[in-house]
Amino acid sequence: MPFRIPPLLRNGLHIRLPRPTLPPQPNHQSIPHHRTASLPPMTPTPTLPSNPTTTASTTTTTRSSPIPFTPDPLDDDGLPLIGDYPTFSETGGSIDLYHLHVYSPRHNCHIAYTKPNNDCIISKSTGNVGIKGAAKGSFDAAFQLASHVLGKIAEMDAVPRNLELVLRDFGPGREAFMKALMGREGQFLRGSIRRVTDSTRVKFGGTRSKALRRL
Repeated sequence: MPFRIPPLLRNGLHIRLPRPTLPPQPNHQSIPHHRTASLPPMTPTPTLPSNPTTTASTTTTTRSSPIPFTPDPLDDDGLPLIGDYPTFSETGGSIDLYHLHVYSPRHNCHIAYTKPNNDCIISKSTGNVGIKGAAKGSFDAAFQLASHVLGKIAEMDAVPRNLELVLRDFGPGREAFMKALMGREGQFLRGSIRRVTDSTRVKFGGTRSKALRRL
C-alpha cells in the first residue's frame, strides 16, 4: 500500500504544536530579566531658621575647598576693593604708582619717595638722621633712616594706595630697609605695594670702570 502524504503538509502548511510545560520544582526561584535597585525612602529637606542671626548645627558636613575664595576685584561702583593685598586688576600698568626708591651702596643709603609724575616728596640719606663718617654704611644707620622715612610717610594726610618699590645695589641698607618694611614700622605700607623693581646697574663691556672705594 503506497504512503500517502496528509493534505496539510502537501500544501506547505505547518502545524504549531503547544509548548510543553514542566512541573514546578520545590527550590526553584525566578530570576528577573532586569535587576532593579532599591532606593532609600525620601526624607524631607530641613528648613533654615527664620532668624538669620542664629546659627543651627546641621548633621551633614561639607569638605572645604583647598583654594581660597577670591571675590570679584570690582565692587558695585566699579572701583577696586580696599584690602591688605593687591588684586589682579590693580597690578596692571594703567594705574598711577607712587615710587619709593632705595639706593643702598656699600658706604651709604639713600631713600626717595616720589609722586607718579616723578616729583620728589621726600629725599633722605643717613647723614640727615645725624650719622656721620664711616658709620653711614652700617646696618643700624640704614635701619634708622628707613624708620625715619616710613614715619614721615605715615604722618602724611593720604597714605599712597598704589606704590612701587625700587631697589638698587646690594649694600647693607637693602636688607635694613626690608627689615623695617616687614616690621612694625612698615605695617601700614605693606598692603599698598603693587610692584617691586630691581634697578641695579649691570655693565656689559664699555670703558674701564672706576676703582672701588676702599676705607
